[in-house]
Amino acid sequence: MNIFLSAPDSWRRLGTAVAVSLLIHAGLFALGLLLTEFGPIVVVKKGEPLFVELAKPEEEPAPRGNPALVPGPRARPSRPPAPKSPPPVAKAAPKVETALPAPKAETPPAAPT
Repeated sequence: MNIFLSAPDSWRRLGTAVAVSLLIHAGLFALGLLLTEFGPIVVVKKGEPLFVELAKPEEEPAPRGNPALVPGPRARPSRPPAPKSPPPVAKAAPKVETALPAPKAETPPAAPT
């Protein structure tokens, strides 16, 4: 990897960026140490179970369905009756105009012979 740093100003910027990054990381590390030093102390007694034992499936089967719903028979809501529509009215057939006969083509008069 080639980094082109020709001017001394480029070296100064790179050095400043690395120094600021190191200071920020060191500050975060120190903050983490202080928080764990003054944080609550957790004391675990010997013999205290680390895992909670769950019921075996043979002893108590899980209930079926959604546990958030109220148990009991579920009645479906009845649908409201469909509105009665009026009886269909027969529509009159559209009137069709009769086509006029095509005009007869006129024949040109016969030339005298």
